[in-house]
Amino acid sequence: MNLKTLLHTPIAEPEMVVWLRDLTLDMRSSHKGQNVRFELMVRHKHPKFQLSVKAASWTQSRPFSDFSSLRKNLLHELQPGHSCSAECKWLYTVVKQHFPKPQKMFSPSPSLKTERQRAALLRVMTTIQSTLVNHGNHSCKVLMGGVLSTFSTFLVGDRTKKTGESQNALTHTSR
Repeated sequence: MNLKTLLHTPIAEPEMVVWLRDLTLDMRSSHKGQNVRFELMVRHKHPKFQLSVKAASWTQSRPFSDFSSLRKNLLHELQPGHSCSAECKWLYTVVKQHFPKPQKMFSPSPSLKTERQRAALLRVMTTIQSTLVNHGNHSCKVLMGGVLSTFSTFLVGDRTKKTGESQNALTHTSR
């Protein structure tokens, strides 16, 4: 094979990256007294005709602590100090410094702070998504391994259990 042929040969992407590229993320918040939940809405941009409405879009209502756990898990999976040419160091900094902080229980103007927290969470989530689907990052085994798996698992959530807090208050939407 010559160089020209190699340069024009498509490189296979991990299946999870292809799936992740086709998703749109959105978020809203809901309040019940002091209990604030963030509703992560996940939709396929181009749902396949064979997908059911439940498979084409879903919403998970999660407490802020779930997002804090995701942050902790991603920081662990990013393995600071590993050597690669991908955007791992930058993503580590984004996850570490730009995830919003938890709110104090009785803060003034809680709805404004919740809105800022929601916007920051959505911004970080979409940044992680775009970093994982970026072709320049596919050579890093750390990103394409544990980081991709942790993030994808969080997006899918637990769509099988229907009891208690482990349910993540999963509801399906059709849009």
